[in-house]
Amino acid sequence: MPYANKHKMLKGKIVNYQKGVPKPQRTVEQAIEVSKKICGLYATGKYTLEQCCKKYFVSPGAFRAWACSTIDVGKMIAEKKPLPKRFILAVHNMYKECIRINQESYMDLVKGKARAGLLKKVEGYEVQEIQEDYELDKRMYIEDEDGEKIKNPDFGKMVMIKQKIKKYEQAPDTTAITFALTNADKENFKERKFVSQDTTVHMDEGLEGLKSLEDVKKKRKQMEFELEKKRKEFEAEEVEYEEVKD
Repeated sequence: MPYANKHKMLKGKIVNYQKGVPKPQRTVEQAIEVSKKICGLYATGKYTLEQCCKKYFVSPGAFRAWACSTIDVGKMIAEKKPLPKRFILAVHNMYKECIRINQESYMDLVKGKARAGLLKKVEGYEVQEIQEDYELDKRMYIEDEDGEKIKNPDFGKMVMIKQKIKKYEQAPDTTAITFALTNADKENFKERKFVSQDTTVHMDEGLEGLKSLEDVKKKRKQMEFELEKKRKEFEAEEVEYEEVKD
């Protein structure tokens, strides 16, 4: 057999290519059509360009050759410079717009995931742990439903003999609660600082033992009271210092 056949999947069909024989190239219309699908998928922000190209059986190099997103087409035409050989203007414009939409979609996706993750931390969530024990199956024969001996298909394999499922509630994360309050409720919950002669008191200290939003609010009121008390003590010290100085 002088030539080895290579099989390539294209649009659900098997196409045979012989070694040494050039593969058929897509027409401009076909390239534009498949590029619309690639750009539409890439614009969602969920996939890389390589993944989008792979889905529609286009090599990333071929797509980049059609798009040439790094060149300035208007400048090259004005300077009468030749455009790249496989360049397609429609794909170029389509991909440039697709990059902009991709960045916006990706940021929206990240924001949505981050907000969902923060909400989960603030509310608390259920954790499930699964513990499984395995051992080597040494039974060559087993009995079927009728009580007859048959060959064991799992003979010589590791099989699960015990499974333990443990569920417990994960308490709300106080750091996440503090972050959410200082950003979402700035009027009622601010990170305040009070500077005295010997120390700096932060509102975000001593929150490790808090387990709920109500605990955080109580702690905030308590710390505000302590800050006000320290402020009055500091003012009293200043008055005494002035009297002594006089």
